[in-house]
Amino acid sequence: MITAPDGRIRAYDLSSDPRGVLSPTAEFRPRPDDELTSHAVFADLRRAVYTTLNSVVCVTSEGTELWRSDLLPRSVRPYGHRPDCALSLDEREVWVYRPDAMADRDGPDRWVVLDAVTGAQIAGADLETVGHGGQQYRNASAG
Repeated sequence: MITAPDGRIRAYDLSSDPRGVLSPTAEFRPRPDDELTSHAVFADLRRAVYTTLNSVVCVTSEGTELWRSDLLPRSVRPYGHRPDCALSLDEREVWVYRPDAMADRDGPDRWVVLDAVTGAQIAGADLETVGHGGQQYRNASAG
């Protein structure tokens, strides 16, 4: 998956023709004024989630916004924090890294878990570190 220069999220099937020119298998259109900081695409290629400096959003391949979960309070800092998202292995949850300290949200950095269907927060935890650019990775071998 990559974010194209036009702001669209594109998913590619690398196994289709590894020697040929790649063509997107699926494409997602975030809201034009949303500047993406990270994104993840569901395996069925029907939905994608992405983060901006102040929100987590789920969109369909048709361009419909299914839900938006705002990272409150809104940060007025344009730089220094990059929220990140990843899907759980079963794709029922969206894991979000919130660099709240760097965003001046008056609290520590946090991990939150959102319901992938509704965007409702399921769980959250304060982190004992402060940073930016935190990324999460799915690990099928973790027990």
